[in-house]
Amino acid sequence: MKIARPVSKISVVILSMLFYVGSPAWAQDKTPTLPAVKSTISSTLLKEADAGYQRYAAYNGNYFTFDPARQSWPCDVSQKQLREWMDIIDSADSQKPTKPKHTKSSSTAAAASSKFGYSYENVVFHPVAATCKNGKLDGNVEFVYEGTRKAWGPTYQKTSHELAKVTMRMADGHPVHMLELKKSVSGDQASNNQAANQKPAMPSDTVNIRSTAAQYNHRRASTATIVMAGGPNPMYFLKRPVAHHRVEKAFYAGTTLMSIETQDKAGLKDGLALTYKDGQAIKTCFKHGRQIDLKSCNG
Repeated sequence: MKIARPVSKISVVILSMLFYVGSPAWAQDKTPTLPAVKSTISSTLLKEADAGYQRYAAYNGNYFTFDPARQSWPCDVSQKQLREWMDIIDSADSQKPTKPKHTKSSSTAAAASSKFGYSYENVVFHPVAATCKNGKLDGNVEFVYEGTRKAWGPTYQKTSHELAKVTMRMADGHPVHMLELKKSVSGDQASNNQAANQKPAMPSDTVNIRSTAAQYNHRRASTATIVMAGGPNPMYFLKRPVAHHRVEKAFYAGTTLMSIETQDKAGLKDGLALTYKDGQAIKTCFKHGRQIDLKSCNG
């Protein structure tokens, strides 16, 4: 069964911010200030992600070096498992919409083209260093992976080439800790409607740098990601497990908290969601992706 993930409205807003950015933020001379967070594990992971980015920024040479002749692992490792660990999973709407035709079903096609989605192609993993115990990855593991990510929505289509270096600490075939530095280079973006064509012209190539640190507890991950995508400040994404098998996600623009929400195991909003505008919190309540009365979340 193919794994797929829904795309939330907050994700759509963040995608838009990533697509319409200016000059690279990593050209700044000073180290960005990290947001203050209450969770100890999130704070620790933020510092680790920042340190990972600083190592990349200071590195003189090809940070993503691997031996192309070395393509085998010391024990059986499936690409499906590697993709799950790296969150290289297609969205639920993984069929790229086509341009609506002038037929009786054009309204249906137009509705399909309004969806947001993304998919991955030509993903290849290159092992750099790995050890196994009892036929499973164990200890320190390092690899590089690359692939093509395609994303789409009602006003854009986007293709980017992704290249990442990953170091993981494994125990009995399961990840315990992970550091990932990913470089994403996006080409020209084609708009799908006249409104989008009124936006400022995009540069021919847009480079995003993402540094992620993750810690696993009983296979549930807490993560912190720093995204250098342009503009005066980086963006920060935090994720941590919470009660009732849910996940809490927070998004910061610089040191400013922009949104926080909880999601169920299917990736649907479940519980209180907060978005911040001009310092004011806007509250909404959800149950398995469906918005319900706010009183249900205040009880």
